[in-house]
Amino acid sequence: MVKNLAPDWARTINYLHHSNPGTRHFSRAVFDKCYVRPRVDYAWKIIKGEIEDGEINKEQAGRIIKMYKYDSAPMIMGRTVQKIVDARLLDPDELEKTYKQTNIEVEKDARQELINYTPFEHAPNDDLKHKACLDALDDTVEQAVNGILEAMKRLGINRLRGETNIFMEDVPGIALPYNFKPDFSDQIELKIKCPSVSSYIKKDGTRTIGKGKLPSILTPSWLNQVSAYYAHNKRRPSLVVANEDEYRIFDEHEEEFLLSEPSLVNAWENILAMLKAHEHNLKASYDYAMANDYSKEDLILSVIRSVVPDFSDWSWKNINPDFLEEARIMWGFNAN
Repeated sequence: MVKNLAPDWARTINYLHHSNPGTRHFSRAVFDKCYVRPRVDYAWKIIKGEIEDGEINKEQAGRIIKMYKYDSAPMIMGRTVQKIVDARLLDPDELEKTYKQTNIEVEKDARQELINYTPFEHAPNDDLKHKACLDALDDTVEQAVNGILEAMKRLGINRLRGETNIFMEDVPGIALPYNFKPDFSDQIELKIKCPSVSSYIKKDGTRTIGKGKLPSILTPSWLNQVSAYYAHNKRRPSLVVANEDEYRIFDEHEEEFLLSEPSLVNAWENILAMLKAHEHNLKASYDYAMANDYSKEDLILSVIRSVVPDFSDWSWKNINPDFLEEARIMWGFNAN
C-alpha cells in the first residue's frame, strides 16, 4: 500500500514515507531506507527460498541480516511493557484484532520474549541492563497501567483502542506520506524509562544499577511525535512516561505551553519544513543520476552521498562495527 502512495522517484530509491525526523539523523534514515532495508528484504527472500542467488547462499544471507540487526534490553523492555499494558487494558475484541490472542496469551508471550532476549553484543552492558529490566518489569507495568488509566480519564476516553499504523496522505508541502503509530486511541503515547547501568566500575567489579529517571519536560522528539497526532485528528494528545516507581503525564494540563494548540501546530509546521527540504535534496540527487544514466547501484550511492552524515549522532551508536564501517566507506570516509 505504501508504494502506491509514493511518487516514482521515491519508489526507485526505496524512500517510501517519512516519519518523526527527531528519532534519528537524516543520514541514518536515508542509509536504512535506501540501502539497508532492500538488502535485508532480499536476504530474507533467499532464506525463505523465494528466490535463488548464485552469489549469496542462505548462510551468507543470514550473516547479512545479523550485521544490520539493532536492538537492546531497554528497547525490548519497552515492547514488552507495551504488550502487557495492551493485554490488561484493551477489550478482548481489540486484542484479537491486534494479536489474534487472548489477554493471558499476549502477556505470557511478551514476558517470555523478554526472558529469552539475548543481550545485544554491541550495546554496552546490555547483559546487566537485561537483568535490571527483568527485575523492574512488574513494577514498571503497574505504573504504566495506572498512567494510561489516568490519561484516559483526563481525555474522557472510555474504551481504549490499541496501536494504529497511520499513513497521512496528501500532506500540504510534501510529496510522501507521513507515517506514525499512536499507542492508544490515536491520542495517547506510552514511554518507558528503563533502569540504567553506570559506566563506572566499583572496586568490587560491579556497576551501579539506577532507576530510569522521568523527564521534567517534554523532549523535542516527543513533541514532534504527538504534534503529528494533533495534525491528524485535531485532538489534544497525552504522553505517559513510566518507570518502576512512578509515572508522569504530559498533556495540556501538565505542559500548558508545549502542548498548547499553537505549540503543536508550530512543531508540525517545523517538521513539514524539514521534510520538504529532505525531499528536495533526495529528488535533486535522483534527477541528476537519471539525467546522467546512472546504474541503479550508482543512483543509490549518489542519493546517499547527497546527505551529510553525522556519525557522532546517537542513531549511529551501538551498531555492529561492520555496519558502521560499510556506511563510512559508502560516504567516502576511511574506515575506522
